This record gives sequence, C-alpha cells and structure tokens, in this order.
Amino acid sequence: METSAVRTSRQPTSASPPPCYLFKFPNELLAETVSWLQHPIEILFLSETCKKLYNYLRDPTTSYVWRQVRENLIVIADHAIRTPSGPQMIEKLVSYNSPTSRLKALKVPGEDAMIYLKVVQCPIPAPFDGMTEYAYARMLFGLKRCDVCGTGYYGSPWSFSIAFSMCKVCRERTRPGNTLLLREARKVLADEMKGISIPADEFWPALWASVPREHPLYLAEEDEDEDDWGGWSIRFEPYTSSELWKSRIEELKQKVLSQDTKTFVEITLKRRAERLVAVHKHANIIKLWYRTYRIHEMEIRECIEESAVVFGASKGLPLEDMEKSKIYIHTLAKAVTLNMVEMVSLLNSNILNLKRQTLEIQANRISESKNLAKQTRRKEIEAFYKSFEFEGGVKPCLDTFRNFPILQALQRGIAGMVTRKRVSREMSTDSLEEDDQSPVYDTTSISRALKRRMVLELVQTSLGEWRMNAATGARKLLGFETVVAKPKTKKNKKKKETVDITDGTAVEDVPQSAFPVPSTSTTTSPQVSSNTIWNSTLGKLDPELRVTSWFICTRCTNIDPPYKRMRVLDFRGICAHVCWEKDRSRSQQRSWKIGIFALAPRAMDTARKMLELLQLDPEDPRTEPTCLKGWWTCNHCPEWMNAMAWEDLLRHCQRHATQNIARVSEKEARKRREVLRICEKQLTFADLLSGNHESHALTKQFACIHCRPAPSTNGGPSNEPNRPEKTMDIHGIRQHLKAKHHVEDCRNEDFYYVESALIQLPSKEIKPARQQKRKNGKSTPRNIEELLGMRR
Repeated sequence: METSAVRTSRQPTSASPPPCYLFKFPNELLAETVSWLQHPIEILFLSETCKKLYNYLRDPTTSYVWRQVRENLIVIADHAIRTPSGPQMIEKLVSYNSPTSRLKALKVPGEDAMIYLKVVQCPIPAPFDGMTEYAYARMLFGLKRCDVCGTGYYGSPWSFSIAFSMCKVCRERTRPGNTLLLREARKVLADEMKGISIPADEFWPALWASVPREHPLYLAEEDEDEDDWGGWSIRFEPYTSSELWKSRIEELKQKVLSQDTKTFVEITLKRRAERLVAVHKHANIIKLWYRTYRIHEMEIRECIEESAVVFGASKGLPLEDMEKSKIYIHTLAKAVTLNMVEMVSLLNSNILNLKRQTLEIQANRISESKNLAKQTRRKEIEAFYKSFEFEGGVKPCLDTFRNFPILQALQRGIAGMVTRKRVSREMSTDSLEEDDQSPVYDTTSISRALKRRMVLELVQTSLGEWRMNAATGARKLLGFETVVAKPKTKKNKKKKETVDITDGTAVEDVPQSAFPVPSTSTTTSPQVSSNTIWNSTLGKLDPELRVTSWFICTRCTNIDPPYKRMRVLDFRGICAHVCWEKDRSRSQQRSWKIGIFALAPRAMDTARKMLELLQLDPEDPRTEPTCLKGWWTCNHCPEWMNAMAWEDLLRHCQRHATQNIARVSEKEARKRREVLRICEKQLTFADLLSGNHESHALTKQFACIHCRPAPSTNGGPSNEPNRPEKTMDIHGIRQHLKAKHHVEDCRNEDFYYVESALIQLPSKEIKPARQQKRKNGKSTPRNIEELLGMRR
C-alpha cells in the first residue's frame, strides 16, 4: 500500500524569548556593575536596549549610579600613535606628565601599532536644581530633537538656560523664529500693554530679570567660543524664548486687571530673578566644563582618523579615497558615537566591501583627473593655436594643428622631464637646491612647455612640412609639379641609372635647368598640362596663392564664414577648411586631406576675366583680392540687373558656362539701384529663407528681375511695352527661378521689391502661434487691443 506524505506548515510557537540574565542579579549588584562604566553615554545606550533597563535606570532611586559615573569621568588631553616606520611621539606625552594625569597604552587590533593616551580626570558638574540625573545626561550626551527642523542630533544643547534645542545646521543657517532679542522683547511688551493705563516701562526691568535668557556676557571674554555662537549678532545682545515671554506678559496683564501688581512685582518676580541668577552661574560652570570636553571629543576623532591611516597603509588603500567610501563614513560616525579611540576593529568586519568601494572611488578619481587634465591641455593648445603667428595667413585647421607630432605628445600628457635646477632657474627662485637633478613631471598643464624654444622649433618644422604638402597638392590640382630636393643616392654598378636609397626606384638624372617654366599669360587655360614644373621664383606669386586659384570641397558643403558670400575657397580657405558631413557625428568626421578639394573652373575664369579688365598680372605679389573692389555686372543676364561686388559676381558667374562680365561705374550702379527701388535696409535672400522673418517672406512683394521689362536708366519710359509685374512671395520666387530660368543658386540680384504690392495680404496662410494654456479660464492677451478689451 502506497503512503502519501502530508506536508504540514510550521505553526507559530507562543514561547517567549529567554529572560535576560542581568535581571537575575540583585538590584544592588546590578547597580554596582553599571556604575563601573566609563561614560554616561554608555549608560544611556544601555537604557535603550530594553524596557526594563529603561525603567530601572530612569528611576530616581538609581541616581547614585549616574552620579558615580559622572564624578569619575576621564577625558583624553593628548594622544600619540607609535608605528615601526613612523616617528616616535611618546616623549611629548611623558614630558607633560603630572600627578593629575596618567599615560595609557592601547594596541591597534590586527596592526603593529600602539596608541598612547594622556588621560586626566574631569568630573561633570552637578545637574540643575530639580533636574534628574537621567534628564541631565540626556541633555549633555543623549539624542536630542531639533526644535527648528525636527531632525535628531548628538551634542550640546543650543542653550543651557533656555529649554530649546537646535542642531548645528540650523545654527549656521539663521536665528530661530521663536526667540526674541532684548529690543524685540521690549517692543512686544509695549504693544501688548497699550490698552492698559499703567505704562509698560514700569514693569520692564522686573519682568525681564525674571525670564530665563541667554547672554554670552555671563562668560568672561576669554571663555567665549566662536563655534558655540556661529558668528550671530545675538552674541552681543541677550535673547529669550518668545513663547515664555508672551506667557509672562499674559500673566502680568491678569495681575493688572485683578489689581495685584504690587505683590506680583515685589515678591513673585523678585524670587524668580534670584533663582535665575543661580541658574546662570551654574550654566556658566557647565559651559566651561563643556569646553574641556570638546577638546576630548577632538582628540578622540583625531585618534580614530589616525588609526584609519595605519589601517589603510597596512592594507594598501589610499586614505583620500577610503575617506569617501560609504562604509568608512558610516563606521567613523559609529565610532565617534560609541566614544571609541580606534575604528580598525569595525573596519576589519567589512574589509571586502571597503576595498571594493575604495578601488572604485580611486579609479573614478584617476579617470576624472585624466579627463580634466586632457581637457586643460586641449584648451591650452587651442589658445596656442589662436595666438600663433602663421606666415602669410596660411594656417591649418585646429584638428590638423593638433595632429603635429610634438603637439600630439604634449596633448597626451608627455610634457617631458626637466631637472629641479632648470625649474628653479626658470622660476627665478632659490627654493630648490641646484644639485637636485630629480625629474619634475608636468602633465596637467603644458602652457610652459609650449613656450620653450625647442617646442616652437618643432612646431615650425611640422608646419613647414604640412604647408609644403598642401602647396604641392594644390599645385597638382592647378596642373603644376614641384621640384623636391632629392635624397642622397648611390651608384649601382649593375645599372647605369641612379637608385634612390629610400625606396630603391630608378630615377633619371635630369638637371634642374632642363625643366620648362609655364607661361604666365592670362589668356591660357587655368588647367595647365600635367608635365609643367613650377620653381619658386623671387618676385612671383606661387600658383596656389594667386587670385585666379579657387577651389571647392568635394566632401561637404560647409563654407567658412569669410567665404560664404563667394561659395568658393582660395588656398588659405582650403587650408583652414573644416569638413562637416551631415551623416557623421563630430567624433566621426574624417581628417583633412588636400585630395578632398577640386578646382572651381568657372570662378577661376571669372577672376581671370576681372584681372584682364583691370590689366593686372596674377603673378605679381601686389595683386590681391582687394584690387577687385568696385561694381561689376554680368552680360549674360539682363543689362538692367543690379550691379554686384566682386564676391557676389564670383558666385553669380558659376551659373554660366562661359564668362562675359564688365565693370560698372559707381554712378551707373547707383542709378540701377534707384531704378529697381532697392533699399539698403531691405532683407537679403538668405534672411528671408532663415525663418526669422516669416511674415515678411510670405507677403507678395517680390518680382523676378529676369522677367521684368527693361527700364530706362535715364528716368524715361521703358524700352518695352508696359506689362504688369507678377508679384510672388519668397518661396514662389525661388520655384520660379528654378523652373523658368534654371537658376539653382538664387541670390539677391535675381529679385527686387515691388512697392505697390507691400499692402497685399500674404499669399499663404500663416499658421498662428500655439496658444498658451489658459489659467483660471482666462487667456493671455497678445496685444494692447486685446488687453484693453479684456479690461472693459
């Protein structure tokens, strides 16, 4: 027969936990055992373990236990830690030895170190009259609740005379609102006694003397402590509790109404003032004792932290990182609360998690410091790039400049190593010994390294090599080749030709004078035959630096600000060009190469035509782009088109396969602008397409200049019969020019404003702005008319 196992659940047992063995002792023996504790805070912690001990130690019959521990309190006056490798600091403790102090030695758990403590007896003053020993110990050492923010804190109360607690954070923040200064209390008394015939000044001295108050003047000037008062203005003026002051005023008003003020002032208030004098004197004694106890607390904290230093050195943990770990912070707070002199025993219990947190913090700190140093070096190289003087204004882009070998080494943090003697000589200081030749590394800042002569020479060398490669590539695009100095060669006995040492390829031995020089005539094509060799000649511009040399980038359409008007780049522009590809992020952008550029033949033809009209030689060093200033016009376009500057003409002529341009005088250019009614303050085509002037761009006030009848430049009637001008908005003009006139790159010279169309409505519906959310059923007015309508 098969038997099935029945699973039964565990039933809760009603058995109570075993009783504590301490309660099997007689009360006398238990009290004697507790009285051997060293600090009143230890009795407080013991009373918080269970309800029976709490009731037992709080009973006034056990006050002798608290009194014995209070009178036998021992505090630490000084300390020293002795380690095998550290200095010996025991002599200073022995020299301070006196009959009232003694030396106590403790061994650090698990470490080869000793802690020496100089302890002195410092009994706590007796409690105030009517205060129990338990309440007194709770006021001095127990957990208190802040009356301002409500958080718990350990430490001294804010005032020994007034029943008011405030944590350290609230002390540093502001003065609490439930306290009154002397002048404020007098003003409150005058306001409350206005309806009474007796003046308030008669009751002020006796009433103020009978109220518990706090004043630093009750201490001597040398006994005042800045930390106790937090730098407040109330350090120089007495203050009291606002609730207590108001209750005393209400009591005074009742006595005035019952006509019993004489007995109240002469007897009741006088007795209260006499008791307060004794309370203030005793509070001063407690304050003086607490100053000594604060030294004890500081010594304990320093001793705990020094034991942590010994622990970290033995475990190989850096102290600056270990102090930031959560386990260390929690353990330190616990050791200070328990009044311990070392925290090694607490750290050993959680050594694995402590090591893990410390190593993570150390790794993060090193990584952050490296990133910060890297950013600092990058910014310094950028500042060095901006202040560097480039020859002829030809400078590479910032990314190319960073890729120079010496700058790459400096940016990686390899700032080199110098001797302390050299550092002392450069800093003009005598703080370093001249014979000290130990290296000094400076990897965070490279500003000093960038100013050294060797670094500047290496930068100039790299810059020269880069410029030579860029110029060679640009000349190849222009159809020239550069003669480069050949390295040393050796004769091969087997072959008659010369063999290059670098790569072993055969090179014909041709004299340099045999290379032909290309013709400099401006009538030839800009694309020279590939076998033309260019030799730099004094008094002639290199091909890449001429006004007739213009390029475009084949990788992107990004144009630097100085060249946005022309849409083409010269040699200086291609050297400083920064490619920005839309499908790539900033870190994925490809590096600069001379091979990404191509010629702009139409722009080159236009520049060459302008030089022919001005009768200027492009090889002349004095021929610069500034020589092209003036007004120009394109003969392929209507003759009444607006005159253009040379930058606009250079971009405009890229739409024509052949170039036919002419120069226009200043007077003729002014007449054309007047006939076309073009004002200087009108918006440009780029501004209208930017979206910032949408309401202006969508108004039908523009007309095509290619479709306009030819006006008379002398102010008379036009040469063609009058026909209506077709007005369009900016988008209509753009589509019209592309569809009818095949103009892809629309410019300012392709349209003009029609004055009679300025009053027309927009050709397209402009979407209104999104309405704001209504608040309380009311909408926000958009203009002054709506605002006046809402007020009506």
